[in-house]
Amino acid sequence: FKKGATMCGLMVEDYPFVLKYVENLKEDPERVELYYDYKVRALNAVGDSVAWLATLKEGVKEFPGNEIFQNNLIQYYDSKGLQDELVAFMDEMIANNPSNALFHYVKGYIFHSRDNYDVAVECYKKAIELKPDYVEAYNNQALCYLKQAQDYSNSQSSTKITDREKLKKILVGKNGSMIKEIGIRSRKDIEPLIGRNVYLELFVKVIPKWRD
Repeated sequence: FKKGATMCGLMVEDYPFVLKYVENLKEDPERVELYYDYKVRALNAVGDSVAWLATLKEGVKEFPGNEIFQNNLIQYYDSKGLQDELVAFMDEMIANNPSNALFHYVKGYIFHSRDNYDVAVECYKKAIELKPDYVEAYNNQALCYLKQAQDYSNSQSSTKITDREKLKKILVGKNGSMIKEIGIRSRKDIEPLIGRNVYLELFVKVIPKWRD
């Protein structure tokens, strides 16, 4: 009766009724997952976001394999821009369930979006190790490698653009003195950021009417 009453309440969208009877399901070990499912849906419907979030987090902890719970929680943090909170929660979930590939993937995705490619790659690697057919993790790992290569390439070569030959001569300087000085100053800024020496190739191109 308890399960049937709660399910009927969901079917007729009587969510206060659901919340009234759903606690009974928690008493049955075989229906605890249903308890979280029904309660989360009812709380969302009545707009109780605080209780909804707390119940959802409990559900994820109790049933880390439930992808519906996981995805709802991830989408919530992501939609609110609460990435630090999501990282903290993922770390907590990884500590409790280190073999769940999704948690490592989500953590990697967050650092990926922050342009922290080194951390993101390590997270994606772990997700792939746990789930060798994790296509999304492979794709994002490749994107990280590509972006790292682009950033490194950009640090190695840069181009000054002007539309006048006389400006080109000024930028180059006598016997290349000015462009050499630009390279020296640029290296001083770049090398501390990446932790290694760089070699810059600087060129000056004349592109007529580039401002148009």
